[in-house]
Amino acid sequence: MAKTPKNPADMTPVETMAEAVQDATQETVATIETTMKSFTEKAFTDKFEMPEAAREAALRVSGAAKERFADLYANANNATVSYEKAVAALVNSAASSARSMLQATHDNALATFDAIEKLVAAKSVTEAYQIQSDFAREFASANWARVQNAADTVKANVQDGVKMLQDEAEKVIAFTKKAA
Repeated sequence: MAKTPKNPADMTPVETMAEAVQDATQETVATIETTMKSFTEKAFTDKFEMPEAAREAALRVSGAAKERFADLYANANNATVSYEKAVAALVNSAASSARSMLQATHDNALATFDAIEKLVAAKSVTEAYQIQSDFAREFASANWARVQNAADTVKANVQDGVKMLQDEAEKVIAFTKKAA
């Protein structure tokens, strides 16, 4: 390797340019190092201060977001409670219907057993025919009344359930419009 001459008059133009680039690079690196050292010292030792307007804006936005989230949470809880009530009402309705069917089966079985006992005790075919006719008429009448009662109950429960769901849907829609 050739020695770089110290005197610029003894240097070639390429050597002069290379040395100028090297000097500029060293100066830039030194400036960057000084800046980074100064920044690092300030960042970790000096107190960082946020402008008051920015701090107030951040607190306002955060507070508003917290309030909206609290409203959302409360409304979600209320909606959950309402849907829980609606589902409970439907389950109670189904359970009530099942109990009614069980009671109807029980009543029909007892009526059938009573009719059998009466038929066995009948003294004539005419009496047996009358017992059977009375049983069929009473059996059909009682079951028809049960069916009508069950239909009325189901209708009322469905109407109540639909009304409850509509009310809750309106609340959710109102909240959604308010939130928007």
